[in-house]
Amino acid sequence: VVVKHGDKTLENGVDYTLEFADNTAAGTAKVTINGMGAYTGSVERSFEIKLADPVLEGIAVKAAPAKTIYKVGDKLDPAGLVLELSLSNGTTREVAYDADTAAAFAFAPALDTVLDQENPALEVTVTYEGKTAVFDVRVEKAEDPKPEPEPSPDPDPAPTPDPERPGGGDQGNQGGQGNQGANGKPGTNGGLAQTGDPAGIAGIIAMGGAAALVAARRRRR
Repeated sequence: VVVKHGDKTLENGVDYTLEFADNTAAGTAKVTINGMGAYTGSVERSFEIKLADPVLEGIAVKAAPAKTIYKVGDKLDPAGLVLELSLSNGTTREVAYDADTAAAFAFAPALDTVLDQENPALEVTVTYEGKTAVFDVRVEKAEDPKPEPEPSPDPDPAPTPDPERPGGGDQGNQGGQGNQGANGKPGTNGGLAQTGDPAGIAGIIAMGGAAALVAARRRRR
């Protein structure tokens, strides 16, 4: 409180005394200025008391990130991290790392740093609004890549028929033709026609009829 009389600034306890009312909480308070010494009388004034915004005094890890075990070659993923903030007014509040708050967080190692060494307890430092806290993660050896499977062998191609061997060609199953003589006439193995060959059957029937006719003529003689 500054008290003036004209251009002269008066001194508390010499020129005046102060009495306050309703000044222990936020809201409207009063002060009474009582003159003393060379000054007499009193003046009452009111003023507003506002609470100052609390100041962040420290942070602590409330919940570690969901992922705490990594392989060599991975990068940090702080999803799930929750910090507890201690404020100057004696209160606390929580803040979680997510897309909306990520800009206020910083990490060491940085999130774009590749974890290139095994470490059973890698200490990660998180910074939030100038305050820091730590949590540990484990970095394990990367798994060896699985070998590429060998291609399956091609199936064996179908055997090519040998026309020089009986039954190897398309005509190997045609009856009678495999036994033809040099002049193209039936051979000596019976000359039987292939089953189901109409021309061959007719020939057999004709030959049978001729033989029967010759036998009949001999009996008549």
